[in-house]
Amino acid sequence: MLLGFIPKSTPVSDMVIAIKEVLNGKLWTPDGEFTGQAKTSIAEDKIASLTAKQHEILLMFADGLLNKQIAYELGLSESTIKSHASTIFLKLGVRNRTQAVIVLNELQLSQSAFGHDMSE
Repeated sequence: MLLGFIPKSTPVSDMVIAIKEVLNGKLWTPDGEFTGQAKTSIAEDKIASLTAKQHEILLMFADGLLNKQIAYELGLSESTIKSHASTIFLKLGVRNRTQAVIVLNELQLSQSAFGHDMSE
């Protein structure tokens, strides 16, 4: 399995390097600061800081549900979902639901790259 993420803003010369790294079986990141297990550990810690309800809501964000839909599904008010969302963003160190889902996806990608199962 080949894994990597190359932002559109990456210079072409770096894209070539990134593609070569990924084709050689390495996990490439744009900043190069955190790769492999270190990045996985940081994402795991952030996700682990969420309560069960917050984790459920994050997964619903990942499914593309709107706050109103999540509120209906969970039998909560939309303002309660917004409150949970704010706390999720704070705990994950992000500003919006898209960035929160990216943190979740990075964890899933990293874990699949290292053969971990998220249900463990």
